[in-house]
Amino acid sequence: MARNPHKELSSKECKHCTKAFLGRSNKQYCSDKCATAARVNKHRKQKTDSGVRKYVKKADRFEQTSFALYLYKELKRAGTVQILQGNTAESLHELSRLKRQCSRHSGYDSGKPTGAYHQCHIWPVKPINGRIGLLHPENLVIAPRPFNLAHGAKQPTRLGVGRFISTFALLETHNLSSHDTAAQVFQKVKRLLGQEWVAFIATFTVQQTQAQQLRAQLKKLNIAAPTDMSLDDLRQCADTHEIPYFSANFSANSPVDVALSELVRFGHEVGEFSIYHRWVYDLHFADWSLDCVDLPDREQVEACLLNETWAILHGVAPPKRSQQEQAAIVLFAVPKTSETGQKEQETRPREDLEDIVL
Repeated sequence: MARNPHKELSSKECKHCTKAFLGRSNKQYCSDKCATAARVNKHRKQKTDSGVRKYVKKADRFEQTSFALYLYKELKRAGTVQILQGNTAESLHELSRLKRQCSRHSGYDSGKPTGAYHQCHIWPVKPINGRIGLLHPENLVIAPRPFNLAHGAKQPTRLGVGRFISTFALLETHNLSSHDTAAQVFQKVKRLLGQEWVAFIATFTVQQTQAQQLRAQLKKLNIAAPTDMSLDDLRQCADTHEIPYFSANFSANSPVDVALSELVRFGHEVGEFSIYHRWVYDLHFADWSLDCVDLPDREQVEACLLNETWAILHGVAPPKRSQQEQAAIVLFAVPKTSETGQKEQETRPREDLEDIVL
């Protein structure tokens, strides 16, 4: 008989946020975010000497991680470490989680992310009109690659979204040159963020990159693997010596799944744009169709609503709907009726139809 996966779950209270959740007996936190926050808080309460030792122990190894390589690339592209201004240890962990999430959403082809989704800037990292976007979770949206390429360097037109600093606030001491090494770049980051950077590194879980793992395996067999050897070359060498490595293949998540996840992350279950959360939720879960002549089909309605969702998340005006799209979306938004003509029981409140025209 198959085991009930929920049988071993019990009602618990998160040790960090104190919210109730269902979890196994050894689970102490309701989410990875709370677990990370608790770990950071514990580090901050430790004696200074202990915290410094943990930072020194991990700092060199951190520079070789995939997240460090990502940070290094983004910072060099911006030419200043000040795009990390305002980050805390917690937000840096969230930035790392967001990068991993983007890769998972994209799916993998032979162990490599397909790049189906990008981390798009709300305020662009390219200085425009005296503003430069920050590298911060609140300034990044996971969106399909085509949308990011089409969006380009557009600035949001809605106030209160994303994060930026004035170009007049950029200090020369935080600038980077093309000759700066990773160690020099992260030393400047440490000067900028201070103890928040120390706390982040001290609580960061260092994991080897695929290339590092393969070099270590090849080294055990006394096979030369220079540091400048590419991942593809390392894999070819591993194939020759029958050494297994990460080669997962799975498809990208649907845009509907990703849009719903991002709407939740930005808190749009309620408020001005909660209607988009409800629409995308229905796209995800509801079994619906628009059997009407001369109206867009389900796929076109999905594309229309998703394009509007990405625009809303980026703080720009959504594309204008055609008359046919508007008519189809009104029908999609109307609660379904049963054969007796009575409205079916709804699982969430419905806005007035006049609110649908945005």
